Amino acid sequence: MSFFCPHCNTENGAGHTWTGMKIRCPACLREIVLNYRNGQRIGPTGWEVTFADFCGLVDDKYNSQVTHPRIAKLLDCSIVPMEGRFVLKQKTGTLLPLEVAHFLIQSDPVMQRSLYDLAMDVWR
Repeated sequence: MSFFCPHCNTENGAGHTWTGMKIRCPACLREIVLNYRNGQRIGPTGWEVTFADFCGLVDDKYNSQVTHPRIAKLLDCSIVPMEGRFVLKQKTGTLLPLEVAHFLIQSDPVMQRSLYDLAMDVWR
């Protein structure tokens, strides 16, 4: 999928699951949020969950009793509150960035389907 920098109009290629993720534009080095242009659409792609939706699942305090154990099991980590949000903590005590966690899940078809099923369970 093509995303365009709103500052310099450079085209940046990324998977649609990265929608909502912040990156630095490789051309102008300004921070941008990957979003679609008006009218831009994608067809069905299977079981993918966007980065923004993944963050929503992690930060959803109302459904955390359902979402947190399942996400923690997928990533073999714990989910703990920190500064008004939730963060992923590895067994070593280091934090697992959400971008990395999302990438790990989306890179594995079994984990991807499991996350998709979780999202559908919560959002239905």
